Amino acid sequence: MYSRGTSGVIIAVLLGVVICVGGYVTRQTWLRFIADSLICHASEAPSDAILVDLVEQNHLLFERAHQLQAKGLASTVLVPIFTSEGGAAANSVALGFVDVMCRVAQVSDCTPFPASASEPFSLNLARHAAEELRERRIHSVLMVTAGFRSRRAATVYSEVLRPFGITVHCQPVFGRRTPDNWFDSTHGIEDVVLQTAKLLYYQFGVIPGAR
Repeated sequence: MYSRGTSGVIIAVLLGVVICVGGYVTRQTWLRFIADSLICHASEAPSDAILVDLVEQNHLLFERAHQLQAKGLASTVLVPIFTSEGGAAANSVALGFVDVMCRVAQVSDCTPFPASASEPFSLNLARHAAEELRERRIHSVLMVTAGFRSRRAATVYSEVLRPFGITVHCQPVFGRRTPDNWFDSTHGIEDVVLQTAKLLYYQFGVIPGAR
């Protein structure tokens, strides 16, 4: 006969085995759920302008902007260019990259505007965008942004732009790492973990304090 303590250990081990097996069998479902929690709701609503959320050199964002232009969803494409440290002028390297990418991707009416690269980064970027959009009397934007950053970007931009009556529609863009394969590489796992941490930081730290 097993003692009560031994029976408890056996039950705990069996439960652990069941949980592990269940987690492995359903891994595609919960791994996809993790990825989906970072992605904004994709929309192709006609808008006054396309806003490229350029936080790193990603040519895919410009290709998507061209596709949206070609569909007639918006004609003007606005791109933030980070200012040089301590200055108000756009960084010449970043400006050159945007110019080349717009030409290569065949994006017409591609207009950069200066934005400070100060922390909290995404919040201040959205605030600079708000200034630009208000000056242009834009009331809706179709934001093109990196896929796993997209929910955070959409949340921050919506929070900043809503008081000015500007609606944000979101277009997440993915490269080789997608919601279906991000867990196949170390870089993919690092990206998802980092974006999850940043999303939580903005949702519970930055945005409440900015209201």
